[in-house]
Amino acid sequence: MKRHSIAAVGLVAVLVALGGCASFKTGWEGGFEIRPEPPLREHDPLLIEEEHETLDEAYARIARLVPGFGGIFFDEFGILNVYLTDLSNTQEAFARLEPLLLDYFGQEAGVIPSANLWRAVQGRYNYLQLMRWYNKLVEMIFQDLRVVKADIDERNNRLILGIKDLKDTHHLLQRIRNLDIPPDVVAFEDADFPVLTSTLNGEVRPVVGGVQVVGSGGCTLMLPVRHSAYGLGFITNAHCAKPEATVPNPPLKLYQPNRSDSNLIGNESLDPPVIIGTVPVPNDPRWRPKGTDCLAARPGWPAEKCRWSDSAFFTSTPGISMLRGHIAKVSQGGDLTIIGYWPVVAIVRNPPLGMPVNKVGQTSGWTSGRVTGTCQRTWTNWWDERGPDGRPIANVVLLCQNEANYWVESGDSGAPVFSLRRNNTAILVGISWGHDQNIREISYFSPVGGIMKDLNMVGGFCAGNLC
Repeated sequence: MKRHSIAAVGLVAVLVALGGCASFKTGWEGGFEIRPEPPLREHDPLLIEEEHETLDEAYARIARLVPGFGGIFFDEFGILNVYLTDLSNTQEAFARLEPLLLDYFGQEAGVIPSANLWRAVQGRYNYLQLMRWYNKLVEMIFQDLRVVKADIDERNNRLILGIKDLKDTHHLLQRIRNLDIPPDVVAFEDADFPVLTSTLNGEVRPVVGGVQVVGSGGCTLMLPVRHSAYGLGFITNAHCAKPEATVPNPPLKLYQPNRSDSNLIGNESLDPPVIIGTVPVPNDPRWRPKGTDCLAARPGWPAEKCRWSDSAFFTSTPGISMLRGHIAKVSQGGDLTIIGYWPVVAIVRNPPLGMPVNKVGQTSGWTSGRVTGTCQRTWTNWWDERGPDGRPIANVVLLCQNEANYWVESGDSGAPVFSLRRNNTAILVGISWGHDQNIREISYFSPVGGIMKDLNMVGGFCAGNLC
């Protein structure tokens, strides 16, 4: 199904220089002033500790250091495109950007090429502007059942709202205008709540990433790893370990490839509870949340329930052989025959837009695509809950999720998402968990950075050569 996108422009914006600021004229009465960024204050939403940065927060920090920086993405030819609002200083901007991007993504991962291979693209907005407007949108769409996702679109230097019915565009546009956000900054996409894809099928020893596991349903094992507190084990999706966001007593057992005592490979050790929203939403037009805030209740609506990832950790059964940090290698085209392994030699906590990615799942095997969305607030339904009007609501907000255009099928939930190097080694970037209900080419995965937060692995990700 073709993806439908309608820009919230309706009307082309005209840039007019006015005494050091810019005014955007649209079909709306009046204009929008883009004011210079104020200095950082204590508790500023953009003042972030680097160790816990999301991709959006990292880009906002970099935009403070490199004025005019508007984000990056890889195009279909693998060229790194860099948005700058002033192309007259491209060489100087690239010189300042290169060490910052290498530091964030990790020089050893080889994700960021040399700056002489980059392409400068004229941007209209810097990332600080996009981030602040995005934070305003997050507050506006709190518990709005029409909205499926929100994102900063680095490919087009704008914001995106995914909504269930494009006929609601007009009402949302008026609310956007009331927030002093230029309407042409926001694009609307036809979207629906993601489908969780629970439903390399044979016995595989040693156990590796990408193979079938069975617990409360059939899923895919992401990767055998070592956890600092729970020892050797593996990761798969939390929604493959029902009930989600808790470790039952006795713990859930997982089997490979099917349910039998001899195939027991692990017991659930860590599936952290959801974060109950505590960030208040005051009746103050000056207040702005961070896009990563988990918001408190409003009259008639419960507080948000949030997680950083759809992931759970299982401690391996004694005597079960596991090849830590290796992903099953198969041929593309749906072939599930294992012909080798891809060793994981590096991680990227938050992959950039356009980065080539692959997944290996027990149903559809090896498929590939590119990252098409980064750090999205994505709503999903782990439990059956209803709103005041009796309609089902998506009751868990997965913070800072990524979107990609690789193919998934039922049973691929938990699949490792990774990028391949020329020497047949892998860079781990996340765990696959679902796809759009209507547009099958849209898949979702939790980035490694979110997994590390949820599973308390911030100090390190011990897999294969990473230990």
